[in-house]
Amino acid sequence: MIQLIQTRIDSWAVAAGFLPTAAPIHTAPQVQAAEVGGVASNASSDRSRRTSRGWKMGWSIACIAVVACFFVGCDIPKRPPLSPEDVADLSPPSTSDSGTEDAVGIDGNPSTVRNEVPIDPFSEDWESWDLFFVRGQAVGYNHVVAEGKDGDKVSYRLDNSLYVNQGKARTLQRLIQTSSETRSGSMLEFESKLFVGPVLTTTRGQLEGANFLIETVRGSTKKTKSIAWSPANRGLVAIEQSLRTKPLTEENEVRTMRLLLPGQFEVATAKLRCSGKASVPLMDQSLAELIEINYEVQVDGQPASYLTFWTDDNGAIVRTFSPGINLLSYRTDEATVKAAFADTEGVVEMPIDGIIERPGDAVRVAMTAAPTAASARTGKEVSLQPVPGQWIRDMGDGSFQLLISRKQEQDLKKFETVELEPAAGDTRSNHFVDSGANLVKRYADAALVKRKLTNTEAAIELAQTVKRLIINRKSPGGLVRASEVANDGAGDVTGRSVLLAAMLRARKIPSRLAVGLKYQPPADEKSNPRLVYYVWVLAYADNQWIHLDPTEGGVASADRIALATTDLAGGGNEYESFVPFFNAIGRMDLRVLRAQY
Repeated sequence: MIQLIQTRIDSWAVAAGFLPTAAPIHTAPQVQAAEVGGVASNASSDRSRRTSRGWKMGWSIACIAVVACFFVGCDIPKRPPLSPEDVADLSPPSTSDSGTEDAVGIDGNPSTVRNEVPIDPFSEDWESWDLFFVRGQAVGYNHVVAEGKDGDKVSYRLDNSLYVNQGKARTLQRLIQTSSETRSGSMLEFESKLFVGPVLTTTRGQLEGANFLIETVRGSTKKTKSIAWSPANRGLVAIEQSLRTKPLTEENEVRTMRLLLPGQFEVATAKLRCSGKASVPLMDQSLAELIEINYEVQVDGQPASYLTFWTDDNGAIVRTFSPGINLLSYRTDEATVKAAFADTEGVVEMPIDGIIERPGDAVRVAMTAAPTAASARTGKEVSLQPVPGQWIRDMGDGSFQLLISRKQEQDLKKFETVELEPAAGDTRSNHFVDSGANLVKRYADAALVKRKLTNTEAAIELAQTVKRLIINRKSPGGLVRASEVANDGAGDVTGRSVLLAAMLRARKIPSRLAVGLKYQPPADEKSNPRLVYYVWVLAYADNQWIHLDPTEGGVASADRIALATTDLAGGGNEYESFVPFFNAIGRMDLRVLRAQY
């Protein structure tokens, strides 16, 4: 988890396309990440508070008072984040040790630092759950399972979720990662799936001789690279596995290693220095005497990043603080995590004022969209575009009125509309909307069984067919090929819509995907309505565009806002069509004015 926290926010930015992949790992994105701006650090003690040096009564009383203050809103005194000057002594004296090998210094020059070579083999399975906090509020979790397999292999499975705030919108960033190593800690292969809202980036790595071959796929774009690999390099869960195998317990004891860094998937140098025992507040408001460890990690040629974590005597990480992103984590259990995050299906969501009483029956909904206070201060405009079935009125003060209607509207004064003519991309098969695939054609032909239907009737029937035959996979899956959805028999809102678009094109009906936000009513009396990420389909039938929802099975109601449309003929840049969606969600306040049914 330690390696993961260091690259977590940059992974979000890189996946969303806001930073180049070569960005320094300590750099946070400009948007607020899990509301990280201004959070109290919760970092632990200065060296003077370490119990290994003794506690004076007055200082003990002061610490207890400070800890009590922490739990009602203030914080224990901050430990200053480590700086290059502070960690200059991370390099231990040069010694001869059969368990180490000569290393290259962080500046690329030979140094006296020696890297740990995996010595003690993996001995027992383990599992961990962690909760991430900002301002005392849970913002994510991490789950790791380490299992020894038959023979010499060990598998690691990681599921990590973090909610990132853009204005009032909240985006789920989820990393699902698996890796395989030898019991002595040598990396063999891995697969990483990073979801940033609906955007999926998949990275796979395989050891081939003296190199690690790494392939990254986003949309239909594929990039490969090869990095030199030493048998002494460690894998994606190396830090905690190393500590569990061989705890770091003595003050000023130092450990270094070369490892593969998640997110960037580059080899980095990690340094750990034990600062001795410290009294640390836990999630249940109790104090625990733990071992404090300062951690530095650096990819060659890039700035270093720092964090502090605390372990028990067995090397299990109990608490972590990352000053670069002000993120605090606690070791906990499955029940606590699931109670905090009962619903992780909404990959993007934002609040909305006003009520649509029967959203599934809505045929006409009026809304307003205005810049948030933060957007107005920074001059970030709300940009909304009309699409078929959605009219926009610019109010001249940065705000808009929206009318979403499934009726044939006439004479809407001062409202802007658009006459969208079907383009060649709306009828062609492409990488994702592979309407020429045999299975997609068979689905479309079987649904209509040679009945004489108008194109509108046929389009609605195809939407109903997708709902009947394709299981609703609620967890996000990113963009997926229509033929894969048909073959799997399951898909999320994106996958189902891609399949419907392909089936429509297979029947010569032009189609596009609509990407936007759908109204979700309050779950109970204590909750509020919200808008959630949603994808549906526009079909051009009988000289008009109709909105179809394959998840609900029929004509889409007027309970949604389209922020972008796409034919997914991106030629490797399919996710670029999501940029207007991401730009809009963090900049606006939305309000329902009225709804008709």
